Amino acid sequence: MRDHLDPRSDHSPNSAGLLVPRDAAGMSRRSFGKLLGIGALSAGALATGETVFAQSAHAATVSGPPIGRGEVMLRSWDWINRHIPYSQSAYATEAGGSKTYRQDCSGYASMCWRLDTSYATFTFGDRLATLPNYAALQPGDCLIDRPHHIAIFAGWSDAAHTQPVMHEEYDYGHPAEQRTWANCRSYEAARITNLDIRIPYGVIADKWNALGGASGPLGPSVNDEFDSKRGGRFRDFQNGMIIWHPNVAYAVYGRILAEYRGNGSEGSWGFPTMDEADAAASPKGTKGRYQYFESALILWSEPTDAHLVHGEILNAFESNGREAKLGYPLADEEADGAGRKQRFESATIHWTSSGGAIIGPA
Repeated sequence: MRDHLDPRSDHSPNSAGLLVPRDAAGMSRRSFGKLLGIGALSAGALATGETVFAQSAHAATVSGPPIGRGEVMLRSWDWINRHIPYSQSAYATEAGGSKTYRQDCSGYASMCWRLDTSYATFTFGDRLATLPNYAALQPGDCLIDRPHHIAIFAGWSDAAHTQPVMHEEYDYGHPAEQRTWANCRSYEAARITNLDIRIPYGVIADKWNALGGASGPLGPSVNDEFDSKRGGRFRDFQNGMIIWHPNVAYAVYGRILAEYRGNGSEGSWGFPTMDEADAAASPKGTKGRYQYFESALILWSEPTDAHLVHGEILNAFESNGREAKLGYPLADEEADGAGRKQRFESATIHWTSSGGAIIGPA
């Protein structure tokens, strides 16, 4: 088999009968950044805590110092913005530095990952860890057809996750480009071993840093960033998570996070619309915290714990003074004969389809 340094073997629309990529459908750097929620980086699992695949952050760093996904995408955009042309003999400088890399597909990937030299598609070897499937791909990973072509994965152009958006140097007469491929057929999904998946990036990193980073209430990152339900992204930290949608991030942690995740998270209650904040003192002197989500309010205090309030009961709670008048919820909403009820420190709100929400004694 020919290696990628042979110009005849380079990836092109009919090379070796492999997939035929097509041009990105007018997706701008800014709009793509919003799609993936990485904000200023301009490129682009479920928040219920379900098990997801993650390549070990402690994989052998035989290919260079650790690098985060955000830096990989910044470096990939640099050559695209500078229109660095494809070449198997010319070298161009890295983003923000003086080190040079070969201007072909594998040299470009080596530059994006800040490796020690320009590798070839057939010399990456075990520096690339194979992912179990295409669903495991995250920005900064790659698709590789050894020994013909390699490109940096940036995201998906379709909801079905069949058409990857790739950053690549791919043929003579073309500069580095962002392109949408028609499919992934014959390509291996892989991750460079010097990638530290725990390094936050983009909108989530901005929020985490604003909260004090690893020294703040969330603590250090413990895993990768993943897709959340309904189109957002989230990352878990030692003491909580940050979740964003569509391009605004909020932190959820402590008992409020436990209540949120324990009852379906954004799949049931939508995304948070604010950060956690101090709630009012109740008539009994209880003080706590609250956080609004698109379809619910979660209130917490030390004596009452965290509970969801939603629907018509939430409307009645809000229009009658919230916790300052009715107190903190003592339990989640529950069945009550023909309707539903929720108990608060100083009242009980009953709801039926015929009578609506009625406030009664505790």
